[in-house]
Amino acid sequence: MSKWGIIILAVLALLTTLSYIVISGQQTAEVTKTEFETILIGNGSSPKWSPDGTRLAFLCAGGICVTDSSGKGEIIEIGPLSPKNYEWLSDSELVVRELEYGRIEGRQTLSARIKKANLDGGIETIRETHPSFEDPFPDKFSQFIVLKDGTVGYYEHPYDVKRDPVFKVIREGMQKPSETGKQMILELMSIQLVKGEKGVWLVSADRSGKKKITDREYRFVQLAPDGLKFMGNDSRNNIIVFDTTGKEMANLGRGIILSKGRMGNWSPDSKKIAYFDTEEDGHYILASEIYLINVDGSGKIQITDTPDEIEFDPVWSPDGSKIAYWTGDPKWEVFIMRLK
Repeated sequence: MSKWGIIILAVLALLTTLSYIVISGQQTAEVTKTEFETILIGNGSSPKWSPDGTRLAFLCAGGICVTDSSGKGEIIEIGPLSPKNYEWLSDSELVVRELEYGRIEGRQTLSARIKKANLDGGIETIRETHPSFEDPFPDKFSQFIVLKDGTVGYYEHPYDVKRDPVFKVIREGMQKPSETGKQMILELMSIQLVKGEKGVWLVSADRSGKKKITDREYRFVQLAPDGLKFMGNDSRNNIIVFDTTGKEMANLGRGIILSKGRMGNWSPDSKKIAYFDTEEDGHYILASEIYLINVDGSGKIQITDTPDEIEFDPVWSPDGSKIAYWTGDPKWEVFIMRLK
């Protein structure tokens, strides 16, 4: 090979290395460790803020526990309940979804209930199914869905291939009832609600309108509170931010935004994202830490530093001043972290 040929190959190799460094830099922002005041609330999991941000609920041994937003007040236990998931209906009332598995004549059955529970201890069953043998249980209703205006509802028979899912309102939001169902929600259509379609879609709650965002499949998709962008995990667990035309806005690098149907990982102003990143051995999660990052990938902050703990599911308070999260086995503890 000529002298110039060797020089050209060397330059190409250098450019390739530099390109790799630039691309890696885009996906691995500089991380700042920041200490904030952290308050241990008690043993439990899955914390959720009340609509006005003055209270925090979480799952506990007897059902649902509630404390004030300072994290230092009395803890009220509401139960007995066996929540599969729950949502706040108002600042003093929650709605709970229970699933009960059983056996009749050697066959597994499933029954489901929706209950309202208030902070005074009152519990009312508002929906209940009979034990069903079928799989995937056509009478089983969906998890609770919170629309942009504050409406809380769920889908009836979302798994029944013979019927279309019907959105049922438990609590009305700020929209007129005639407009409630027109609000858009973000869905992974490979699951159940639009049969035979894959990718990510914006769909009206009443199923009257739908818009495909992308053909590619992402996990844990969540629409931002401003309704103008969404995020999801790709196959490598990178957090990708898109606008609602499907255009990629940012690749934030590795992290998990699992939030069990909620949009709590978005900050209330839709400018930041809270997420956790795990350390694994190929079989088990060994540890995790919680991070905050701007939606453009800048300003990445590590807000926990506990190598022996596994933190999950950080959720913002409505005013953005605090984050609640919980740790897994063996402690199962709920924390509040003050950011401001």
